Amino acid sequence: MRKILRRVEWVLLIVIGGFSLLFALPSIDMFDHNAELSEAKKKGFYYKVDEDKQTYFNKEISIDGVVYGEGKLTVYLSSKRFFSVPQLPNTIQIKTDANEMLQYQSSGASMRLYRSNGQFTFTNVPPNLKSVTVFNEAYGESFSFYIPLERGKAD
Repeated sequence: MRKILRRVEWVLLIVIGGFSLLFALPSIDMFDHNAELSEAKKKGFYYKVDEDKQTYFNKEISIDGVVYGEGKLTVYLSSKRFFSVPQLPNTIQIKTDANEMLQYQSSGASMRLYRSNGQFTFTNVPPNLKSVTVFNEAYGESFSFYIPLERGKAD
């Protein structure tokens, strides 16, 4: 009887440990390495954004960085909140320093247990932009991030 209980105990421990790993591994960011982002950093197209997080529908949203170059602009967003889905806005708008509005071509997102990451890609972006403002407004809620795109600010 003791051997049976010991085996049941080990089986339960292995099963619970396995389920814990299934929940924990997707929430770790070390597996989320983006080759396109690494290439942009090497070329000097990546701009780190040092803006504070902003609240949008009771979720903290931040812009991690922007890739700008070769006629394309990609905005990387993230949001953190435990078990809150969806966390990122469906759309964003960008206004350039010349008051021109850009429309995004594609977007993508990945959601985890605690964090959501997303990216919005804009094409046909005019060259020599000095800054952009990323914003969105819906149902009385809004956020706005000012991003300088000067060469000295590249990370």
